[in-house]
Amino acid sequence: MTRPTDFLDLWRDALQKWERQTNEVLNDVSADEGVSRVMNQSLAAMSRLQAQQGEAIERLLVRANLPSRADFRVLGERLDGIESQLAELKGLLLGQAAEARGEPASEAPKPARTRKPPQPEAPR
Repeated sequence: MTRPTDFLDLWRDALQKWERQTNEVLNDVSADEGVSRVMNQSLAAMSRLQAQQGEAIERLLVRANLPSRADFRVLGERLDGIESQLAELKGLLLGQAAEARGEPASEAPKPARTRKPPQPEAPR
């Protein structure tokens, strides 16, 4: 009967041997000038196809009167700007309201403290 550690050792050794052999084969293949040239050509072709696909989708969205990813990105940036301006205005208004009540303007309103600590139990 084989112990589990024996099986795991065999598995680890086989995996290491496979990795070494795979690395050797891939290193030999990648050193070949022809393979590098074909890889560069295929990557360039894929890049061109991806750009053409993006342009085609953009044209389709325009024709369908639908927003593109870039439109959503611009909209998100505008919303971020609006939110920051609203936060600024809110801070100014809170400061003015605090001054009208006679409180220091730099202090933000604090939440009401409604939680009470647990009461110690009475001895029985």
